[in-house]
Amino acid sequence: FFEIVGITGSNAISRAAAGVLYTLVYFAGSQLQPTSARALFPCFDEPGLKATFSITVGHPNKYHAYTNMPLTKSAVDSVSPNIIWDYHETSVVMSTYLVAIIVGDFTRVPTSDPRQFILVRDEVTNLTRDAAVFVPTILNEMETRLSTPFPLPKLDHAGVFGFNGGMENYGLIFYAETDVAGIDGSASLTLMAHETSHMWTGNLVTCQWWDVAWLNEGMTHFFTYLISEKVDPSSPYLDFLGTQLMDNGMDFDLEPTAPPMVVPISQPADIVTGFAEELIYIRGGNIGRVMYLLLGDEIFMEGMKNYFADNQFQSVREEHLFTALNNAAEAAGLGLKYSVSELITPFSNQAGFPLVTVTNTGAKVDGKSVYSVSQRRLLNVKNNEHDDDTLWPIALTWATSSNPNFDDKNPKTYLTEASTTVTIDGDDDWVLFNNRRSGYYRVNYDTVTWNKILDALKTSRGTFPNTNVAAIISDGLRLCLLGLVDPDVCERIPKNLMDERSLIVWLTAAKNLHKAIARVADKTAELSRIKEIVKNAEFNALKTREAMTPERESVLELLRNFSKHLEEPNATRAFISSHEEFWNKLFEKQKQNLKKRLSSRKYPHQKLQN
Repeated sequence: FFEIVGITGSNAISRAAAGVLYTLVYFAGSQLQPTSARALFPCFDEPGLKATFSITVGHPNKYHAYTNMPLTKSAVDSVSPNIIWDYHETSVVMSTYLVAIIVGDFTRVPTSDPRQFILVRDEVTNLTRDAAVFVPTILNEMETRLSTPFPLPKLDHAGVFGFNGGMENYGLIFYAETDVAGIDGSASLTLMAHETSHMWTGNLVTCQWWDVAWLNEGMTHFFTYLISEKVDPSSPYLDFLGTQLMDNGMDFDLEPTAPPMVVPISQPADIVTGFAEELIYIRGGNIGRVMYLLLGDEIFMEGMKNYFADNQFQSVREEHLFTALNNAAEAAGLGLKYSVSELITPFSNQAGFPLVTVTNTGAKVDGKSVYSVSQRRLLNVKNNEHDDDTLWPIALTWATSSNPNFDDKNPKTYLTEASTTVTIDGDDDWVLFNNRRSGYYRVNYDTVTWNKILDALKTSRGTFPNTNVAAIISDGLRLCLLGLVDPDVCERIPKNLMDERSLIVWLTAAKNLHKAIARVADKTAELSRIKEIVKNAEFNALKTREAMTPERESVLELLRNFSKHLEEPNATRAFISSHEEFWNKLFEKQKQNLKKRLSSRKYPHQKLQN
């Protein structure tokens, strides 16, 4: 249990410091994930073991108590009349770590969905505007897209003063109070989408053991961005997952010590490692995105619908998810050469990710250009020189100037060995691999091909989707830093940004441009060049006659913040955008809370049994 003592009233802390009288209020609640349910009640405390729970809560009559299920009746204690006993409906079948109890002076704010309420202190009920709008839409999107109704009779969203992050308790989600009742009535759409998505991915169907926790967290992270974009179509949330967040995951995976997503878990401390943000959230979320783009929306959703229907209230391993998706692909006649399991398991069970290198051999076959395509694990070592021979089955997609169809994510061929050759129409065509960054890999090219891509990007920017432009910038700058790209190409890559107006591209570019500074000996001159590029980009974004849009406003704000960053003494360090800073702080809080819960346990049975 956690206990929080709060000071009520507007501006209460400063009032208290000034000697003004204040009122102490108490909140108490449960936080059982991952291994604390056994401290609250006797149980087999593992995610794959499920049961129903009938919960009765005794509490002072000035407070309210909430659990996973609705209240059925209340009774005054026969000995202590100031104590109320609340009896709640028996729960659905669920894992022990999802049991939740919270006691405090909460007010229940209704939403347009009679099943859903916002629970907050009375003083902040007027700040729940956005939260009350978001949650009905999020739940409806999940139910509609998955053709799977939410199985509980109610879903409370509790903003808890002093709580950090979010917790997906079945029917009673916990958030930090400010994430559902911001000072201006705002709420965190992505956090609320994340925790609500967990009602399916993690709660209705749960990972059998913590070694495959990405089935809970990674798939939820994917749905977070998919559903957020449906709720707020003005922002490309799913593209953000596949660009800047994918870069974060790949930066983590670059290190030789980076683990695979599926790792052995034998004691509580292992769970902290397994819950690494970059590992199961970001890489796991992007693997969900890879499967979504590979199969297409309709087939993917049909597979997920079957996954939940076949496994509801049960626990699963990876093969359950892969089988459901593969069956949907086969039923639709998609014609994949390899099964979903064969294509995805190596990305979840092997460490790292591949670098795909595309080289124009200069040879011709029936008038088509012959390209050599090879793969090698990408590591953070100069020239990528190492002896790791890990291979992945890579579904290859590409677009060319004569056929710039970046929406075609159907694999043109597969790279399963260290190298292969492909033939591509066109003589002097540019060719760009990984349509809409639908695969979890980086791409390098020979110098001639790199220059053709950059030429086309300068003259025909509208041909390229933002995700691929972001990938060109990100892949290029990262590979330049490792010495894998010709220096003249490395110098050209940032220049393409001067007329760039995409927020997705600039979020990626601003995060990676310090690498252009880091790779050269004369960092002062390179810093001046980057400053000039950013200044020109800001000027070009302002001088256009097009109407100001929210995206352009966001780009201008980012460029101004980035310009300030470049004037600082430590300008060569990575720039962190406000969006990424929010997620970094959120995951850091969750990670620290998890470590704190594990280290503070004062009961036996520290070792978990699989």
